[in-house]
Amino acid sequence: MGAGRCKAVVALGFGLLLAAPALAASQQDWDRCQSKDPAVAIPACSNIIPDQSESPQNRADAYVYRAAAYLKQNNSGRAIADYTEALKLTPHNIVAYVSRALAEFHNGDKNSAVIDYSIANKLDAAAVARIASDNPDVKQIADEASASPPSAGAVAEAERQAAAPPPPPPPPAPPPPAEKSWNAIASSVWRVHGRVHVAIGYSGTRSTEDDARSSAVQACRDAGGTTCKSTGAWNYGCVYITTGHTTNRAGWASGDSVDAALRRCRGNGFTCKEPIGGCVE
Repeated sequence: MGAGRCKAVVALGFGLLLAAPALAASQQDWDRCQSKDPAVAIPACSNIIPDQSESPQNRADAYVYRAAAYLKQNNSGRAIADYTEALKLTPHNIVAYVSRALAEFHNGDKNSAVIDYSIANKLDAAAVARIASDNPDVKQIADEASASPPSAGAVAEAERQAAAPPPPPPPPAPPPPAEKSWNAIASSVWRVHGRVHVAIGYSGTRSTEDDARSSAVQACRDAGGTTCKSTGAWNYGCVYITTGHTTNRAGWASGDSVDAALRRCRGNGFTCKEPIGGCVE
């Protein structure tokens, strides 16, 4: 789009809007949103647009101001998108319809431009006539609409789309899954004077595998083990471990439940202690 034509659209957008009210957004944001410098206007309008405490009309105005700023940057695609958002908030917004028609016209989409112009003309023919009398681009669109008027169905569909409520915001992204904690088991088997001894240690939930293993080794030492080593770690499911002995030997067994650990231990012919252990979800 040429610079002169962009200027015509910008002038239209700013000329027809009322002065921005001082409501929820800061007055500074409103002042900057109306700046003729796109680098100033775009971020300020972007601060106002998502503010749900602003009225729909005010947010629509901010969209129109930002669209005009985009047009000064020759970014007609972003401008058309903003005019469309303004119409979702205010379906009878003549400024947004005529401004979008101009943006579409200079973007090569004459059919859409004529439809938007025709809707604006249907809403307030006198206001649109005044605009056309001062703006040769709008006058050219008016001539196109007069020579090849759009079908009633096309106009009705465009009005329906403008009146459709905006889609609900997407649900917030789920939080990342928490890092699973670790449980661990340590054991020690040793002989003293020909007799076998067994000690085991179990760590409760710890934040990391290393923490869990260290804690299990310490628990094994506290139980009397002399050469405790970590023999297992897991961050899901259940593990239980028990020690058992006979008159001349000892050992340990594990399982995913208390009963399973006891069955394995007793299957070795041992007299077995109550298992220790637990689960991690």
